[in-house]
Amino acid sequence: MTTKFRAQFDGKALIPLEPVDLPMGQVLEIEANETEVPLPRGSRELLLKIMHEGPHVSPEAVDEMERMIEEGQVPSSDENIFGDAD
Repeated sequence: MTTKFRAQFDGKALIPLEPVDLPMGQVLEIEANETEVPLPRGSRELLLKIMHEGPHVSPEAVDEMERMIEEGQVPSSDENIFGDAD
């Protein structure tokens, strides 16, 4: 009989990632295939991983983005945009 499931090692035991249909006391022979553990959403580790992975932006795309930002700038004004406070 072959039962396949994924588990995570917590330092003491293998914890199945989903329910497993096995009888209590069942002895298993484990062959480990390491897979990458997903990092928690919003975690510092995930943010750093994303920053170091691609896709990296080309110099041409950066130049175009800077050009578009420059074109979209509005000159500053000292005018009271809300009208008189009187």
